Amino acid sequence: MKYLKIVFLFFILIFFTFKYFAHKNASTTCTILTNLKFYDSESSNYISGKSLLINGTVITNIFESTNLEYNNSCKVVDLNSAFVFPGLIDAHTHLLALDSQKVTSWKQALQISAAKPTMMRLFIGEKNAKSMLYEGFTTVRDLGNSGNFLDKELNSRITQNISVGPEIIFSGPGITISPSQIDLKVNPYEYTIISNTSEVDAVLKKYIANDAAWVKIYADNSINENLISQELLSTLIQKAKEHKLKVAVHSEFSQSALLALQAQANSIEHFYEAPDRAPVSMPTSPYIVITDFSLDVCNNLNFQSNCNQKILSLKERLNWLKLNSYKIVFGSDGVLDFSSRFKSRGELSMASLLSLSQYGLSNREIIAAATSTAADMLELPSGRIGISKTADLIALSSDPLIDLNNLKSKALIMSKGNIVCLGVQGCSHD
Repeated sequence: MKYLKIVFLFFILIFFTFKYFAHKNASTTCTILTNLKFYDSESSNYISGKSLLINGTVITNIFESTNLEYNNSCKVVDLNSAFVFPGLIDAHTHLLALDSQKVTSWKQALQISAAKPTMMRLFIGEKNAKSMLYEGFTTVRDLGNSGNFLDKELNSRITQNISVGPEIIFSGPGITISPSQIDLKVNPYEYTIISNTSEVDAVLKKYIANDAAWVKIYADNSINENLISQELLSTLIQKAKEHKLKVAVHSEFSQSALLALQAQANSIEHFYEAPDRAPVSMPTSPYIVITDFSLDVCNNLNFQSNCNQKILSLKERLNWLKLNSYKIVFGSDGVLDFSSRFKSRGELSMASLLSLSQYGLSNREIIAAATSTAADMLELPSGRIGISKTADLIALSSDPLIDLNNLKSKALIMSKGNIVCLGVQGCSHD
């Protein structure tokens, strides 16, 4: 009997010890954001008078601010009537492409980058990733020009808190027919060359082995003006989907855009030329990632001679996409820093996002392209504010629905429940 009593007391002690540490752990991982107006992506309007409860990486409750029931166990952050939005998503980046200022062609810029040592590229990637996060981009999709899965390595460093940056959806080397955008003698791992459909399974194996969620396929390539065959593109996309890989297709010309639409790519990148017609039957509305620089930025590239033609056609292309009910997603396609104009890759991405207001998209449409629509394309539990959504958030001191430039007035950046910065001064990044 005495023995049983001792065992009973022992288990009681274990039980309350567990409860104590569980409560202690909860108190250090939960945060309440209050005194705010948060953006509801479904109604495209603000909701006031609510507070957000974040436990770990997730929003677990949205409740009346008059009822701060969790006050004793959570950190409470008063946002001083800030406007709270989902963290921004840049769906087309090249974080490991080095800064190349004195170049005369895209090929030269990409070749210089590919030739650099791995550690230098990772160092630049870390710098670029940090600047993206401090501009409010809590997720990016990196699409090639990253060596042999250095985008995966960079994301791993961020996940392990070795580096600071957004979540990176990585894709590894772009898949292309020969010739690629660069001379592969410089770096044979920068692209994956494919010749015919018999090679598809072998090519895709390395992406599966590296846990890639996406692959990038070049349907065309303006540097070499090559065009993939419809058979090869369709086989690649079909096989990739069988392996649960999503496919982003690089398309600059109307012919390749039509091929990508017919092959049912998960996303089409750039879309500088709309096809003469839209495919008659589409099982789902396709996602088109717009990557145009603003005219001002484009003109600073001394080798980009057709800026006016490309940029001034954007309004027409956007109208075409909306007319055909295609989904518009934002991507910066950042390859150069333009350090004479911008301090960082993050600032370049923000400038690209803001420039969309010049071409007929409303502020609400632009915000959707960089939040909810992008999250839907990437199949992520972020991009919206709601219960069970990832706590990727930005708080702004001024209203971006009135002036989109207010996206730069950051008062808080939260990445997966962690406060990256708080206050306008704290969220400035040099």
